[in-house]
Amino acid sequence: MANHRIVSVDAGDGASVDKGSRLFTLGGYGLESRLAAAGENVASLQQRVTLAEATVERKEESVQQALATRDALDAAKVSLAETRAELAEATQALKRMQKAACVRAPVAGTFTRRTVSAGQDVAEGAVLAELIAPGQVRVVGLLFPPAGARLEGRRAEVRVAGGRVLSGTVQRDRKSTRLNSSH
Repeated sequence: MANHRIVSVDAGDGASVDKGSRLFTLGGYGLESRLAAAGENVASLQQRVTLAEATVERKEESVQQALATRDALDAAKVSLAETRAELAEATQALKRMQKAACVRAPVAGTFTRRTVSAGQDVAEGAVLAELIAPGQVRVVGLLFPPAGARLEGRRAEVRVAGGRVLSGTVQRDRKSTRLNSSH
């Protein structure tokens, strides 16, 4: 998408979100006018389908009364089928546009580091926020446990800015080699 405006921020800072949750809604004149045009096209095609269905019904009655030919009925049925196909295509295009107007969470996680606010214009590809997936966080730290202590497999907590706590299990305990200096 080209440049758009942030219409709404739909997730709170620091909120836990599910995969597929709406994070932002995009808008702006270009997008809104394209959505409106697509919606009008769908409404117009729905009216055309209704008219084509009525025409087929009238042609069927006329054929039964020998007032119209089978060719005329077949032509009306073809027109109806074509209009229904156009409507289905236009409806899908509208749904794709509406879907593109929503930025959704690709994974479950914590919504953080939002860089935009409602009303702000953004360019395509701009970073809007970060989403931290709980199973994807890796913390590397320097610890000084007592001699002989094993940390691997033990629960650990890390306190981060804002008072949040990340907890997990120590996966690997790299043993450090201490070098003693000699004179």
